[in-house]
Amino acid sequence: MSNAHFFNIQHNMKNLLLTSVFLSFCLWGFPQKDFFNFKETLRIDYLFEGNWKKDTLYTKSFYKYKFNHFNPNTAIDKFNYGNHKVEVFDSLSDVLIFSKGFNSIFEEWQSTAEAKTKTKSFQGSIIMPMPKRSFKFVISNKDKQNNYHIKHSSYINPNIAKSKNLPKNETYTIHKSGKAKDKFDIVIIPDGYGKNDSEKINLDAQKIADGILKCSPYSLLTDKINIHLVQVFSGKSGINDPTRKIKRESALKTTFNFFESERYLMTEEVWNMYDIAMLAPFDAILIMCNTDKYGGGGIYNLYATTCASCTEYAFITTHEMGHSVAGLADEYYTSDVSVEDYYNISVEPVEPNITTLVDFDSKWKNMLPEGTEIPTQIKANDNSLGVYEGAGYQAKGVYRPVPNCSMKDVIYNYFCPVCKRAIRETIEFYTK
Repeated sequence: MSNAHFFNIQHNMKNLLLTSVFLSFCLWGFPQKDFFNFKETLRIDYLFEGNWKKDTLYTKSFYKYKFNHFNPNTAIDKFNYGNHKVEVFDSLSDVLIFSKGFNSIFEEWQSTAEAKTKTKSFQGSIIMPMPKRSFKFVISNKDKQNNYHIKHSSYINPNIAKSKNLPKNETYTIHKSGKAKDKFDIVIIPDGYGKNDSEKINLDAQKIADGILKCSPYSLLTDKINIHLVQVFSGKSGINDPTRKIKRESALKTTFNFFESERYLMTEEVWNMYDIAMLAPFDAILIMCNTDKYGGGGIYNLYATTCASCTEYAFITTHEMGHSVAGLADEYYTSDVSVEDYYNISVEPVEPNITTLVDFDSKWKNMLPEGTEIPTQIKANDNSLGVYEGAGYQAKGVYRPVPNCSMKDVIYNYFCPVCKRAIRETIEFYTK
């Protein structure tokens, strides 16, 4: 081989290497904004379908909206909360361009007695910035060991999305601290308010908003939060309640006795909910129910519900938003809800405020005072941070940060330091 020929080979290989490095930098170094059209929003509606031992997920509809409220810096979820995860990859480079963890109504239903004998489907939606070109859409589920398994994967051309008309409901801003892209936006959707309840909607929404903003850590982050209200009217006043033989076809069909739990106040009308929510910027959805009965619910990165006229409305609102906003677990374990195996005690749970001590380093260990006993014994009149047994509906094997907290007891504005940190980190993530 001649020296000249050898030089040409070396030169070509060098060029190929430089080209490869350049392409890798381009594909992996671009910020998220280069993959998205941040003037439009894409909504993907899907269905979870199955029973207690098998399930499937398939996409149903694709919609586009001529607006966008996303912060480009929050496209990739930094948390590992939730039992499901959506991931979106650019089809050309296979670069991850969007991700988000979440929980689902279907997942809860799978543990009910009805799931043993029936097959049902439950609605879900993914809201994201509009990709500029085709993308790979992946949804994964966690198993009992918290390992992800792909449930659905497909390539999608964003051009198939159809324009979605917004309803003509009135929208108001109750608390504003800045532009939506820079803030954590909460949208309140009323349910069970009749056509003559316009004034009550506004008064209840202001009361609910005050309950949020006066509760720590929200009270320390008011300059990072916007709260909006979409006025929605139902045919009649009130919420469906089978245990009191009250039948109501409210706008969102919210109902007590959800999954045969009397105070569980929820709706399956997820697509309808998103139709309404899209009228306002939102990072969190709160359904405000026109009822004086104690009840509520919250599912991570889906929605929370609260009773607007019950005595404990402020506690319920902030407790349920602990679930929906920050992925917090219930810390109570009383006999009427005690179960043996809700959490696998050989695996560290994903929720930030409980632990099985399998990987306590990933939880609040760095917040403990030096010399803290693990596990920690409860002392009279002492609510110090520690590691106390009993949480997540289980009396044994699962631990909580303090003896008493708003995620355990019916006490308003009493989040422990661990729960406060989780809520604060979520809001700061959306406002960075």
